[in-house]
Amino acid sequence: MKLTAYSIQKLKEIISGDLGLTPYQSGSNLVALFNSFGSREVYNGSLPDGLSRNKYAEKKLLEINETDNLTKIIEFIVSPAYFNGSELDAKEAVHFINQIINEEKYNLSLIGGAYQVTGNIAEVKQEVKNQVHFEHIQKQILAELDKARFTIWIAVAWFTDPVLFSKLIEKKKQGLNVQILIINDDINSRSGIDFESHFQIIRLKPTGYFGNITHHKFCVIDLERVINGSYNWTVKAQYNDENITIMEDRRIAQEFAEKFLAIKTE
Repeated sequence: MKLTAYSIQKLKEIISGDLGLTPYQSGSNLVALFNSFGSREVYNGSLPDGLSRNKYAEKKLLEINETDNLTKIIEFIVSPAYFNGSELDAKEAVHFINQIINEEKYNLSLIGGAYQVTGNIAEVKQEVKNQVHFEHIQKQILAELDKARFTIWIAVAWFTDPVLFSKLIEKKKQGLNVQILIINDDINSRSGIDFESHFQIIRLKPTGYFGNITHHKFCVIDLERVINGSYNWTVKAQYNDENITIMEDRRIAQEFAEKFLAIKTE
């Protein structure tokens, strides 16, 4: 995401919280916020170089301009997790930010229960990363779920793993949008997991003359990353010879998200 210096100068107070539209951030909180998006600084009672909070926010925004971290931090400061415990309404912050970034053909849009930057995404310098895993797959999935900030959309044939289920409950309590598609069969019915009490879930019925089932095994996280492979989210799968690929690629993630919505609405 690439913004002009003028737009970034106008965004600095939405980051610091001085406009009263987003939670107020102390100097130490600002350092921690930017450190979570790639910075490496230490707060020792004052901000680096003696900067004010707003000047520091502006400086750090300029540093991450033209990178994917600028997109991520804008999405994060209007997320439910960021507003957790606050009486402020994120919609007002979104409106203010859109007045600025709309001029540069970007927009914060509500997608799947979370605000995502849309528009000139092609200008984002995103490093595409792919990781293949053949061992400790449950652990790898848990690590990716831990990093989720906005949305988790899961389409798997079978889901019987209580450990993964507990992690999803944890993420739901953080305000994330969690949706699950599984097939409607005896394996899922006998799992003992009460999905419906916690999540938006659709149990897909077999279709056609041969009783065809939806056999996908993928998870879309934040419309940025995809977990895909042979691994069903089951207890048994932990003992099988399985694989997953974790793809950090916004274009691929959006294609999987489109497929998820297509299955959901069929």
